[in-house]
Amino acid sequence: MEYEIAGNSILVIRQRDGSVKALHNVCRNRATQLAKGCGRLPGGRSSARSTGWRWNLDGSSSFVFIESAFDPACIEPEELRLRECWSRSGPGCVINMTATLGP
Repeated sequence: MEYEIAGNSILVIRQRDGSVKALHNVCRNRATQLAKGCGRLPGGRSSARSTGWRWNLDGSSSFVFIESAFDPACIEPEELRLRECWSRSGPGCVINMTATLGP
């Protein structure tokens, strides 16, 4: 589910273990939006339409298009990971979420 707060788009994603993560809804390569609205992510991944880069439900990178064209220092796994927002959930819902900007 996409959640918008103060001009920021956040994806609230149920993890395979039933927990919930809140991730900034932005491609780490081109800063484009990864998903809109609510529903399921095809194949359990989010992807950038403009570049084809993909991320797993936990925010880790799963595919970098033409990876060999990038300096390895630019595509470190932790640098490509979608930025997480602080979130807390209660019985059946997310009850608190804070969007933090920056690294």
